[in-house]
Amino acid sequence: MSQQQVYIYVTAAFWEAYEQQRFPYAPLINGHRLLVTTPNALPSIKSEHGGEVFEQGKTSAEIIEALTAGLTNPLVCSISEVKEVSQHFNPPDEIPA
Repeated sequence: MSQQQVYIYVTAAFWEAYEQQRFPYAPLINGHRLLVTTPNALPSIKSEHGGEVFEQGKTSAEIIEALTAGLTNPLVCSISEVKEVSQHFNPPDEIPA
């Protein structure tokens, strides 16, 4: 049985200061990094960053707005939100008719 994945958007500065070793290949999305982990690892990551508020439950539109305005807190989301956010910042190329 495969384990679900958890996605966390963080600022580039947060990633460089705290998570670059653990997530060296975190993709850069609109100036932010996307960490991919498991539900079992999330409590440990949260406890390591006790001063940070990890936001959850935002819609794709709210995530896009946060990434555009400048994310301040780590933001936990699902693969469906990641797909919509990625498509927003990296729209598919149009195929000429």
